[in-house]
Amino acid sequence: MDLDPDLVAIMRHEGVDVTDPVAVQNWLEQTLSDGPACDSPLAGDFGFLDEMLDEAGAADSQLPALSPVRLPSEEQLARAAAGSRIHTMIDRFAVWLETADPDYTEDGVLGPEHARAAARALGIGASTEAPERAAVPPQTGPGQPLGSAPVDGAHPDLLRVMRLALASGVGAETARGLRVAPERPRLAPLGDGELLEAWLECFATLTDQSEYCLLPEHDGFHLAERVVGLLIYGLYVGGRLRPLTEELAQLIEDVLADERIDGERAERLRGTALAASVAAVERLAAHGALDVDPAGRVTLTPLGLWGAHELFDAAGLAAPVLGGYARASAAELVEALAGYDDAETAEEFEGWAAQRPATEAARELVEVARDGDSRSRALAMELIGRLGPDTEPAVRAALREPVVRPYAWRLLTDWKRDPGGELTAAERAWLAVDSVAALAEASDPQGFADALLDVVPVDRPELVDELWQADHPQTGTALDLLGQLHPDARVAERARRAAAKVKAKTL
Repeated sequence: MDLDPDLVAIMRHEGVDVTDPVAVQNWLEQTLSDGPACDSPLAGDFGFLDEMLDEAGAADSQLPALSPVRLPSEEQLARAAAGSRIHTMIDRFAVWLETADPDYTEDGVLGPEHARAAARALGIGASTEAPERAAVPPQTGPGQPLGSAPVDGAHPDLLRVMRLALASGVGAETARGLRVAPERPRLAPLGDGELLEAWLECFATLTDQSEYCLLPEHDGFHLAERVVGLLIYGLYVGGRLRPLTEELAQLIEDVLADERIDGERAERLRGTALAASVAAVERLAAHGALDVDPAGRVTLTPLGLWGAHELFDAAGLAAPVLGGYARASAAELVEALAGYDDAETAEEFEGWAAQRPATEAARELVEVARDGDSRSRALAMELIGRLGPDTEPAVRAALREPVVRPYAWRLLTDWKRDPGGELTAAERAWLAVDSVAALAEASDPQGFADALLDVVPVDRPELVDELWQADHPQTGTALDLLGQLHPDARVAERARRAAAKVKAKTL
């Protein structure tokens, strides 16, 4: 097999005699067992998630939570996973493995005769028989990018099957090479939990292209790795995208631009990456993770949505599940709801509130309001408002908390309960500033501008004059925002003058 010159250089650097086939194969097998056998800068399917998290950490900020998703029950997911054609292929390989009891070369891959026999059993090299074929309509692009590759122990399709067998737990490394694991000889009879665990491991394996690392064009396959990761992320956060080939072509261009690859090298990578990306989509569709309609538009299936959620959650992204916070703390609930829309918030909060008495729920939310930032405080108190007047004891107690008192006073007033006195001018100003700060974090620009009318109504522009003296850390920011975005010109002008006073006061 021809090897990439960069790969040969790495072997020489590590002291491998590249003229010795056995030494080369031993090194390749060792690197295969450790992961990709190359140091391509394009390698990594979901590596962009690590980059996003690293950038957020460097900026001392948090990534916004992903939109909440609704997931099927474990029973429904397992029923879908049982239909995976990839699982069927793994079980077919296990049957062949037990029957053939194959020998392996010194580098740990199947010898030529056994490799050809395994390929015949699995349909490798005969695309019409392979279980992952026909998952994507013909118009979406080319199929198997290495359909003409000679079948030997290092054939990428065979290496992938071996990796899948290991990932699923059906295969096990032994002193005699890969054998069927006695504790899990097949996937078909597994219980729901174990079946989903195996499915998820295979899903993660199918998103990378490590089996192509030995080929000269491996960079194109690693580019496809990145593209498939971005495709799954885009489907998770945005739903249905444009027709598949258009989407893949655009993602390829995005990655090439990010890596500053152009000219002849970019042109060489495009063809390999597109074919490899389409083939990866076919395999993921065969696994039950993706669905492609007759027009070539791709979506995540419910099972694929669950798999992506598990990967993103494990990577450290906030990936909420609708109904997943019923037994969470109030602080965890409020943090999650920051990424929900109104309908999702109502559904999630209803489930959470049903798990505890209303007064207890209100007390927990008051603590969040007392200890949180402006956005958390406003949301926590708004949730108490949804609980209604039955929570009056907890709300009345909140009048003793300085940063919560204005919100509690407003709730009691809305419920036509006597709050025991009026807010001072300073408290009204503090509430207005805190409300603006909360809205700025939670709203889109137009929604924020509209909401400012509630904070400073058009017929009450004089309220701005009170704000500049508010003892709040975000007074200046709130006035700047009012000056820039309030729909009424008179209010905006007053806010700009007040913001100038705040700046002058801090000099």
